[in-house]
Amino acid sequence: MTASLTLRQTKGIDLTFAELDNNFLFLRDTKLSVFNVEANGAHHMDETGYGSTDAAPAIQDTIDAASQSVLSGKNWAGLGRYGAIVYVGAARWQLRSQLVVKPGVILMCDGVFWNNMNDTYSPAIVFQARSHCRRLLLNANGRGGAEFGENNVASDMRIGEVRVWNTGILTDGVLGPQTGARFKGSRFEVDTLTLDGGATALDLRTASNVLIRDVLLKEPLVGFRIAGAQSIDIDNIRLDSVNTLGGAIDSSNTVRIGRIVATSDDTRVSAPCASGYLLKIGEDSVDSAVEGLDIGLLQATNTGGTAIKVANVKHSHVKLAVTKSKLPTGNSHPIVNAIEYGANIDTLHLDGMIDKDITPYVGNKQGTLMFANGKTVVGAGTGLDPFSYNVPSVAAGGTNVLDLVPQLETFGKRTLIFQFVGATINTSDAYRLELVETDSAGAETVVYATTTITGAHRDTRPFALEKQADGNGIKLKFYNMSTNAISTATVKLVVTGV
Repeated sequence: MTASLTLRQTKGIDLTFAELDNNFLFLRDTKLSVFNVEANGAHHMDETGYGSTDAAPAIQDTIDAASQSVLSGKNWAGLGRYGAIVYVGAARWQLRSQLVVKPGVILMCDGVFWNNMNDTYSPAIVFQARSHCRRLLLNANGRGGAEFGENNVASDMRIGEVRVWNTGILTDGVLGPQTGARFKGSRFEVDTLTLDGGATALDLRTASNVLIRDVLLKEPLVGFRIAGAQSIDIDNIRLDSVNTLGGAIDSSNTVRIGRIVATSDDTRVSAPCASGYLLKIGEDSVDSAVEGLDIGLLQATNTGGTAIKVANVKHSHVKLAVTKSKLPTGNSHPIVNAIEYGANIDTLHLDGMIDKDITPYVGNKQGTLMFANGKTVVGAGTGLDPFSYNVPSVAAGGTNVLDLVPQLETFGKRTLIFQFVGATINTSDAYRLELVETDSAGAETVVYATTTITGAHRDTRPFALEKQADGNGIKLKFYNMSTNAISTATVKLVVTGV
């Protein structure tokens, strides 16, 4: 007997694990009863997608019967040997009232639910603790999406594929935002979430012990929110053309996101990330900081504004790849700043690659920052931007001194790592370079020096200022070792880390 034949039966039929989906159920010896909603009286919409029949009552009756058959079984133990599949066939099913998937039930949906409830904020379908979802397809129809779990309850829930589209984008002060998928309670294992639209697409506020493999969020106002949460582990999040904010993480502990990839399609969103930020970490963390956050890679382009803002964070790490690369769908919203620092940051490490035309950071840098950035600023240079200096004319045997960084309060006693990319000069001229650290009394310490060089010089080995003090400065000294004046020298340096 095959699963497809059994699913047409009205009554429960025992199936072995091998006859179902080999990557969904838990135990190879599991036996399941199957309940077909259509065979139990549920009517679907017509081929045009219209119809007045509310399928929800008959589907709910089927779910209730399936749950009762499991709970009354002598071997019921939550995630034990026995369960019941409720099968929803390949059709359109109108919901005028909310569905509640109860303990012991595994929803297997090849059809599409259409949310036509009068309540536009409540989810169309709620999964109670210890229910499960193999597959869910839901047209939210400008309303709410799906909800998984219950507050302060261990759900022990296994979720396969969830697709919710056309979620509403309204927010009510009491009812909250219209949401694609909301998780409550703890203990969830999820394969894939594809959420289209929504005032908030993915809501993980107060959730804990959540494992999600892949998330795709398309054109929401806010992509995801994680707040008051702990032990959240997500392998991949893809943010496609976010309208207001890609994601916010607040007052949470031990959150790992393997990779966030964010791009915007100019043909679909005219002003991506209208908040001015792609990702905000800790901005609304009032009572407790974000602690133990690890983002393996934040990869972003054409999202405008600032890629990431951090505040109220401790013991956390983020790696970035922030670029202005050209996209086939347009590149009219380039990122301006990679990082913005807020207040109350303790033990934060940021590292990665930042496009040469993007400002590495703004605000008072805290924690450590290591980055590769080829940005050049011709002329005097500002702060610690990577820079290119045109050395004024230096008389024979003379010295030119350039103040690179007058003061270093912002950077405290942290290490600065420099590279001399190169010096351009007439081939017959001889010179020597020094980089010195100066204290408040004017005393100098040489931290880098060359021998006498004739012609071009290139030294890409990093060297560090490791013992600087608050208030110290950095100067570049150019010594003319020739018998004639040098008037065409250019010295390029790159700050590769702070």
